[in-house]
Amino acid sequence: MSNPWQAVPEAPGIFRAQYKVPGTSPFSALLDLGNDCYLIFSPGPGLEGSLPDFVTPNSKLLLLAPCVGHTLGIAGWSAAHPDAELFAPDAIHEKFRKSGVVDKLQSIGALAAQMPSHLQIHVPPRTSFMRCGSLVSRTKPPSG
Repeated sequence: MSNPWQAVPEAPGIFRAQYKVPGTSPFSALLDLGNDCYLIFSPGPGLEGSLPDFVTPNSKLLLLAPCVGHTLGIAGWSAAHPDAELFAPDAIHEKFRKSGVVDKLQSIGALAAQMPSHLQIHVPPRTSFMRCGSLVSRTKPPSG
């Protein structure tokens, strides 16, 4: 099987891979943060063992579950990458605690502190459907 991660031509340093859940086929995104550090936005189930070749066992992985609807892959990713750091909006921390899947969950603020200057984390207001969400946006193109 070929690697499911594909470069996003309009956004250098960003890759995406589609995963399947009942009723939909969402995407995970991989953002190259520099210094061999990668943010996996919405770590989808079944993708944890298929990272691009440039991501090595020594690479630092930051896993972001942006909202309650994007938590299905967290157990698999945490098991496959035990040194990965896991982040989620405070509003969905309780879902993780109840499941017992992870015990090293960090806040979005801790993730924001690790972002390079050209990326920002946004946490929109809670909604009844998603409970909470997170967005990553580029504030300026990376230099060099």
